[in-house]
Amino acid sequence: LDVPECSLESLLKLDELKIKVVRSKQVIKSGNLLILHGHELPKGLANPVCAAKRLYDRLRTTSICGHFHQHSNYTDAIGIISAGDKKVTSCWTTGCLCDLSPEYAISNNWTHGFAIQDMQADGNFSLFNLMIINGKVH
Repeated sequence: LDVPECSLESLLKLDELKIKVVRSKQVIKSGNLLILHGHELPKGLANPVCAAKRLYDRLRTTSICGHFHQHSNYTDAIGIISAGDKKVTSCWTTGCLCDLSPEYAISNNWTHGFAIQDMQADGNFSLFNLMIINGKVH
């Protein structure tokens, strides 16, 4: 049904909870962090050795995505700090919260996990990219 009162957002009262629904291929800027699912990027990112490095290669900006279902991070530091032009860029990919061996991908390198962003008023942030191993958060 295309009735606003029957939408998931309405039924769960997401407006009252100040929760925004993120639609497919919608990119979010959260402070200095770009957040995306990952399928928005051009083809050719499938099954990389380090998914965060591939994300960095494509975007060259501090970002995080979950498309790959694997925990990884990559940081690049360019410039000379004493000259005041040191730029640090980090990328992360998160584990997933789904079945690790679905019928369509019984052999994969997926891991369970999630990330938490602690953002300051100026847009800087700390990111905690956590793994879940045997039901325990690490």
